[in-house]
Amino acid sequence: MSLLHHLSIMNKARGNGTLFPSIGQQSTNASLGSEEAPIGGPWWHRLSKEVYWFRHSTHNLELPNWPSMHIVHLTDIHLRNEGPFLDRVIVEVAGLKPDLIVLTGDLVTKGWTRRAIERFLMSLEDVPKLAIVGNWEHWVGGNLHDWKQLLYKYGVQLLIEEVVTLTVRHVDIQIVGTDDHLAGHSNPSTLFSKLTPGPTLCLTHSPAHFKAMAHPPVDLVLAGHAHGGQVRIPKLGALWVPKGTDQYIAGWYKHNDTQLFVSRGMGWSVAPLRWRCPPEIAHIFIRPTHSEL
Repeated sequence: MSLLHHLSIMNKARGNGTLFPSIGQQSTNASLGSEEAPIGGPWWHRLSKEVYWFRHSTHNLELPNWPSMHIVHLTDIHLRNEGPFLDRVIVEVAGLKPDLIVLTGDLVTKGWTRRAIERFLMSLEDVPKLAIVGNWEHWVGGNLHDWKQLLYKYGVQLLIEEVVTLTVRHVDIQIVGTDDHLAGHSNPSTLFSKLTPGPTLCLTHSPAHFKAMAHPPVDLVLAGHAHGGQVRIPKLGALWVPKGTDQYIAGWYKHNDTQLFVSRGMGWSVAPLRWRCPPEIAHIFIRPTHSEL
């Protein structure tokens, strides 16, 4: 398909999102730095091939009273069926052995097959794995109880408005998993009332509600949903993002003492293309600082 055809598809989606949301908005790197291998090439080659050009980004930050740990953040994979895209995803995620793998929603999309999801889940290493739901799990995932059982079969714990505790190097970390803010029923005030002081991670799909989650004891929020815009125009930034994104398109943001990271995600939405916005597997390395809780 031509660039003009792709742009026409994105324009039709404008009622469900925002055109050129990056103007006047700026994300940052992680507090101790973010790194990612650059890519280049002619625009027509990138437009047709970039959906397969996965990048492993590395982000380093300090968080008070946390242990040293490595989190792999996967989001918006949008699996459909078996084929070259699933094969490439499996190659990229197989063998990763962090302290924690988190899946922040939209694992599937319209037309998904159980076999495709099972192949993906089987490729993940035997480390702690947590997931939440995005809008697509609500729309096409079927009964959420059955969805939870499917994930559990492969060692993935699904959190829907729940809090669990993970112990890493003798330190307890509270992990909050929200329901999707667009297609589900999330109530951050009620959910966060269950928290106690201490290291706390929040997993959410749509980043627009970041400020509702940016208060003690939440140190870090991980989200996706926006795909980084999928298409980035020089000087103008992201072409389009869906509702539920606001200014949190990709990268790092901060409100009060809470940090937010929004991944560009691995899959695609609306049209099978990316341009100047490659799919992302995020590696977050946390170092402890020692301050009073």
